[in-house]
Amino acid sequence: MHKISTCFIMMTFCCAFVSCYKDMGNYNYHPINEINFTNIDTAHGYTLLLGDTLAIAPELKGTQDPAGTGKQYSYEWSLDFSAKDSVLSTEKNLRVKLLVAPGRYTLQFKATDKETGIRAHIRTQLLVTTRVFEGYLVMNEVTGRTRLDMLSYHRTDDQFEQLTDVLSQLGSGAPVQGKPRQVFCMETESLFITPQTYRIYLVTDNGTFKVDPETFGYNTLDDFRYEMVGALPGDFAPTSLTGSLQYLFMPTTFMTEGNNIYRRIYQGIVFPYVPVNIYAGEANPFKAFPQVTCYDDGFVVYNMDKRTFTTGSFNSVNVTDMPPGAGFPEGKDMVYMEDQQSTGYGYAVMKDPGLANYYLLRFYPGYSFSDYFEPMTATDIDKAAHFATSPELGYLFYSVGGKLYEYDPFLQQSFLMLDKGSEEITYIAFQKFFNPNFYDKYTEFGNLLTVGTLNPGGTEGSNGTLEQYGVPPVNKPLQKKNSWTGFGRITSVAYRERN
Repeated sequence: MHKISTCFIMMTFCCAFVSCYKDMGNYNYHPINEINFTNIDTAHGYTLLLGDTLAIAPELKGTQDPAGTGKQYSYEWSLDFSAKDSVLSTEKNLRVKLLVAPGRYTLQFKATDKETGIRAHIRTQLLVTTRVFEGYLVMNEVTGRTRLDMLSYHRTDDQFEQLTDVLSQLGSGAPVQGKPRQVFCMETESLFITPQTYRIYLVTDNGTFKVDPETFGYNTLDDFRYEMVGALPGDFAPTSLTGSLQYLFMPTTFMTEGNNIYRRIYQGIVFPYVPVNIYAGEANPFKAFPQVTCYDDGFVVYNMDKRTFTTGSFNSVNVTDMPPGAGFPEGKDMVYMEDQQSTGYGYAVMKDPGLANYYLLRFYPGYSFSDYFEPMTATDIDKAAHFATSPELGYLFYSVGGKLYEYDPFLQQSFLMLDKGSEEITYIAFQKFFNPNFYDKYTEFGNLLTVGTLNPGGTEGSNGTLEQYGVPPVNKPLQKKNSWTGFGRITSVAYRERN
């Protein structure tokens, strides 16, 4: 009986298989009109200024319509927003004036065969910019007042456009300011970036305010006092700003007012009017050196009262002295302190109180230890006015009048790199880029030494020059990369980044 059942099942399976096999042969296959596109740049995409007209004339070919004219098609051009597609046109040839917010978009073109419903699409990148989309912001002094200029960078041709008095050019409405102190740019978000999460601050001797990051427009609520919470005194006046990326992606901003340091944590809207340069249990803050260094989840503040280093985490409400054995000296006067976002190093120039004995310190702000502290044998270091440290090679640069020196910490020797004669060097820096991965040029820009000089015999407002130099190894001569003239007395430079 079991054998009969088994044979019956096998016969049924074979019949079903044969039936299916025969059924497969009953289908009729027809080739479809496969659509392909040409004359759309998918390799480089498109870049244009806000308000300009985007014009693209694509060519369409089908496997059953080689000329692209034998069938009826419908078309759709759209921008891919996070919430939904925005249809720009339903014509084959796109010609539209773009009035969307500056930024990066995905441009999509769809074509549908009306007869069969077969649809094909193609995507490319679209970058909408403005004249002030990105580039160097140059703060300079002209007749005792602040003027903001810009070197607007155009990625399409890798060129800079110089814009003098950019706030006036754009009709900013920003109030007239006194002497300049600092221009500072930084993103305040990392996960939910919008046009308004970016900050461009202007710090002057009679006020600090931000401008719109897209239009450079200003209104009274942009005054920095509206970004503070607490009982502010009437003479409250920030003197500088800096920042870092907590855990390398969470922007945290530090503000200095006089000898106090304040902090706005990641995603914070305001700065609490509570200084971080204070020990737990103390009623009053100590006198802090105006420059704060930071990296990862740690910041370093120098206590000028005790002449000692202190440290705290980005979320702590006070600081502690550096632990013994961490390699941080005590009893010195602080001259200069700076961090390098790209390397995690902090650098400091210090001296013995009342003496011309100078020292160079290299340390790790995020990890509270030092790996270099040596006396400096450097020409005229006691007369130095400006300092900057190379993120790539670790050389310390300093200026004395019109001379620029490079100090090699390994050879413990200084080298004269530039001599501008009667001109005065008013500014030197290696530009910080908080998000160098946004654009491949940012790392290259960040390794350039920026030097601002002033010709005292020239016409005020156009007698300043900004130059950029490549820094080669083994103390070879600097390599001039860029030069622009027509500035005033250059005080501060910041780069407006874009992703």
